[in-house]
Amino acid sequence: MGFDLSGLKPVSETGKCFRNNVWWWCPLATFVLRVCDVPEEEAKDWDTNDGQRVTQETAVHIADRLQELVESGEVKKYEEETSKWLESLPDTECDFCEGTGQRDDKFAQGQCNACKGKGMKRPWVTLYPFDEENVVDFIAFCRDSGGFVIW
Repeated sequence: MGFDLSGLKPVSETGKCFRNNVWWWCPLATFVLRVCDVPEEEAKDWDTNDGQRVTQETAVHIADRLQELVESGEVKKYEEETSKWLESLPDTECDFCEGTGQRDDKFAQGQCNACKGKGMKRPWVTLYPFDEENVVDFIAFCRDSGGFVIW
């Protein structure tokens, strides 16, 4: 699943579309909603593809606030803290093979393809990365989008 944000009145190619898969969008959206003071009626459904609209005024506000946080080093700090936290999480028992390292079901036989036979795997939350480059790309989109819709 992915998220395609469409600019409402883009002023450049950058403002036409912003795409993230679910793994990248969810941490970015969570961060934006936490630090940008998005109006309540525009902060709903950022985790769905239901067509949430964000006005040009709010999009510019988001871009300005995120730019401040990039320039102050807060975004990089958040990226580093998030990465350290994700790395610190212990592996969990593989739920596909129930920790045996082997599968014999309609999807796989022999060595478990989810854990590569180890019986343990990284927790699902580690699939959701956060990085400053994605924030910078989102800033550029917001600034040039003329407002946007989340699809």
